[in-house]
Amino acid sequence: MVSIIAEIVTISTFKRMLTRNCRLRDNTDSALTLSERYQLTENIRTLKLLTPIIWSHSLIGVIATVIFVIIKPIFPSPVQYPLVEETVSMLYLQGIFMPLIFMFRYKQEQIHENILRTVNTTRETTLASYHAQVIME
Repeated sequence: MVSIIAEIVTISTFKRMLTRNCRLRDNTDSALTLSERYQLTENIRTLKLLTPIIWSHSLIGVIATVIFVIIKPIFPSPVQYPLVEETVSMLYLQGIFMPLIFMFRYKQEQIHENILRTVNTTRETTLASYHAQVIME
């Protein structure tokens, strides 16, 4: 139970920090210097980068804890405790899922950059029609 509470606290802390930093950055009333705005932007970027790591670690940890709680009564012997604990420890799955998550995010960033390049390299009537289309949306 302590593990599940710790994971929930971790997720809520990261979410709260990200939300607070985004609000502070988007608040036009605050008189932030250029370096403070840059630091906020870097904090937000880093928190967004760490978010999938925190989510995957937390979900895998909670699932492993639930499986352990279910399996523990089946194997009540103290001799089998290390075997049960290592069997349900699924944190190695993070090593499998994290590269997949980062590959997906990298692909999304590449698609976004390609769209930006396409828009930035268009000229004259094509650019005007694209501009008009975006404004109408």
